[in-house]
Amino acid sequence: MRRPIMTTFDSFEELKKFMNSISEFMSNPCAPCFRSPIPPSDLEPLHDTEENIIITIYDSYEKAGATIKQITGNFWHLLHLLVPAQNFADIFKHLIYLEWMEHRIKPDPTRQSKLFYRDHILHCANVCWVGEQLLFNLEEPFYNHIKASLEEILPHECKKLLTDDDQWKAFTRITWYITAMVHDFGYPIELVEKKYTGDKLYLCSPHFLQSIKKFSKYFKKNFPGCIPLFKEQIKKIDKKKLKDPLPGCGKVHSVVGSLELLHFLKKNSSKIGEPYCSIYQLAALAIMEHHKEGAIDFDLDPFGYILALADTIHEWHRYVCVGATGHGSKKLEFLSPITQVTIENQGSNLYKIRFKINPDTAKCPDWQPGKFEESKNDELKRLKTKAGLPRFEAEIER
Repeated sequence: MRRPIMTTFDSFEELKKFMNSISEFMSNPCAPCFRSPIPPSDLEPLHDTEENIIITIYDSYEKAGATIKQITGNFWHLLHLLVPAQNFADIFKHLIYLEWMEHRIKPDPTRQSKLFYRDHILHCANVCWVGEQLLFNLEEPFYNHIKASLEEILPHECKKLLTDDDQWKAFTRITWYITAMVHDFGYPIELVEKKYTGDKLYLCSPHFLQSIKKFSKYFKKNFPGCIPLFKEQIKKIDKKKLKDPLPGCGKVHSVVGSLELLHFLKKNSSKIGEPYCSIYQLAALAIMEHHKEGAIDFDLDPFGYILALADTIHEWHRYVCVGATGHGSKKLEFLSPITQVTIENQGSNLYKIRFKINPDTAKCPDWQPGKFEESKNDELKRLKTKAGLPRFEAEIER
């Protein structure tokens, strides 16, 4: 069957359908080895308060409360299946409360920073949706390239479990789902430090910095023998990262999120065999690298490449506060500068990413279309070119 020439992203309803499809896939994997590596623990559900916060936030933008609640519930269920750990459940709740704090902050014309906070709850689900399309549903999808890369990277004990193409696809899907859904789970630490201490270097707690100052020693102490794949790929990418992962990492939340996943793997290493041992290491590698300064090499870190690309593409329904609705009003007004994103095949392996601008962006003078388009193309330049891989360019559609 011929794949579509153009893919469009703009709908909470379509996102809900995608999340439902993941649940169906995870409930009936193609082989026993892809069942959840640890039986989902009896983690408590999201409380009404947390669900209501999310619904209230998104109802401030558009009346989509029921759909948002279903998406969030599905996210919570999948998180339990994919990374069944209390600390990841707690981080997700932290994201919700931080989202609420940021959502209530009015724009301050006197502030030096013009950066806008944008959501990191549904963002993770939307990035997952984009990546699924890139991997399997483009006219020239990434999957065959991913498989070729993984055949070079994966250890023999993992590859011998992948006996047919359905299992290779399942391995790719599950690794991507984990990567995308938790890729910003280090953000609470970075957000608090950056926003509320005024630290412009994006550094986090002194304890964290001290603990990874000598990263190679940190590895030997905390991950003895359980992360050889991750460590081997880091050495290939940049040996200096084993001494200090922060310079050139771009943003600390990528390092924090990666380490959280590795600690989960170490804590449960006696319960986690292949293919999940390799899955978590590849996801941690992708999260570590997705904000790096400099080129991301597809062959060395294929999921980091897809994550950086999908993260760049997701812009629709990322609302910013543009002020109060009227003089003396306490009700805030929100606007999404981008209302829709399309990916269209231009031929010769070139795809155009078109960002459709909200006609009301005049209410948000700090947001400049020209700079936005330039920044997106700069982000795309981080993806190291390789013969045969799809290529991408970004443009504004007014």
